[in-house]
Amino acid sequence: MKSITKCRKIKLLSDLLIDRRIRLAGHILRSNDNDPLRRVSYEPNSAVTFDVGKRRVGGPRQQWTQYSNKYAWENALGKGRYENTAQQNQELLKVKVKKKTAFASVLWSGAEP
Repeated sequence: MKSITKCRKIKLLSDLLIDRRIRLAGHILRSNDNDPLRRVSYEPNSAVTFDVGKRRVGGPRQQWTQYSNKYAWENALGKGRYENTAQQNQELLKVKVKKKTAFASVLWSGAEP
């Protein structure tokens, strides 16, 4: 009898969460600048994230867009260290147009449907 683990590739929950963040960031970057989610996440016509300032006491961190850009740059694109420069953000914005590259490649290669 075959083991279930041999038939199915099991992803760690943390990896699944990162992949979903990357997917969401890609959708937001591809959306129109007037989209409400884009307006609160990224600056118009760029991949530069908004600085939300200090978080309220007990509130969650507001840095998921920065982490998503970093993960896409370093792991999906394989371009080395992400330092949040204007040049890196412009390149991320160019790549987002090609749906099956940086943002989506992480997901399309896995067991996720």
